Amino acid sequence: MVISKIIHQDCLYFNLHAEQSFTGSFLADKGDAGINICEGIFGSELTMETLDNILASLSGCPEYRAVLDFTGIRDVQANLFKVIIELTKLVKQLAFVNVSDKIIEKLNLGFFINGNELVEGVYPLVVLATDAQSFEIADPLSLFNDKFTELLVANTLDNLGDKAFRHNSPVYVPKFIDVKGMITSDPSFFTYIIYHMAVKIHQKEDWSAPGDKPILFCQNLNGSYICSILSRFLKWDMLSMDHIGPANKVYSSIGNKIRSEARYLVISDVICLGTEIKICQNIINYSGGRYLGNACVVKIETLLVEHQDKNSISVFSITEGNNPIDFKILTALSLQA
Repeated sequence: MVISKIIHQDCLYFNLHAEQSFTGSFLADKGDAGINICEGIFGSELTMETLDNILASLSGCPEYRAVLDFTGIRDVQANLFKVIIELTKLVKQLAFVNVSDKIIEKLNLGFFINGNELVEGVYPLVVLATDAQSFEIADPLSLFNDKFTELLVANTLDNLGDKAFRHNSPVYVPKFIDVKGMITSDPSFFTYIIYHMAVKIHQKEDWSAPGDKPILFCQNLNGSYICSILSRFLKWDMLSMDHIGPANKVYSSIGNKIRSEARYLVISDVICLGTEIKICQNIINYSGGRYLGNACVVKIETLLVEHQDKNSISVFSITEGNNPIDFKILTALSLQA
């Protein structure tokens, strides 16, 4: 199984760090203690098992080119040469992007280097062919955003009539983002989405500061699913609560599960008006914990940039200029908008 495979025109794109993170977190045994294959997103050594998974996914694809993105990979196992050569036989063309000169040397692939540009020890592009060939590639992040948008649009439903009324936030929302549908439609790619969330969380310096690791806090079934994967990628513990949300519910048994002075990051599938986040924040702080912020798959940006929560990250933001599902929040004053 691979998680990052994206097809664009005649080319297949793979994010090797995402694949290695997935292999090390979910597929590999502990193996050699000297090889950091079980370190979630912190692992940076490409292993045979990860390349074997890519090899299997390329079976029957002779009409495609393939791009392997080495961003985040700093080392490789020493026995990968034969697998790389097998990969070149399965596709029309094979290229590496963002690969270090040390990795090329360790893989014994120097004979493919023919005047390639080297920038601070990294080759932006290496085509594994002995003769000079052109190889046009698309931006991997743009491809990810495009595929995410396709999945989002396909799993956004109309909330008709009374279904549009939000009981926990007194507004009308005519669209429903079916995250469960996104998960079941493409579970592999959804894992790749959670990988992107994990990377964004790690990039927040105050969340990843030395000391006790934060605890992932989730409050519904979708959040629990996301947290269970995030926990493996980040090597953080998680705390799952039973559907926090209705404003009239009294939470009498949560406090004894929250550790005093422990740091908590609230994980959600979709954040719209933030009512459930505020409830979680209050519960955590009142019970002696420390609320760090929140992370989600999709966030509806209802505020101007200068007023937005700086302790909140999302994989995808719906804004005035980026609203592929025509998401609206209505009141009785604007039901015809």
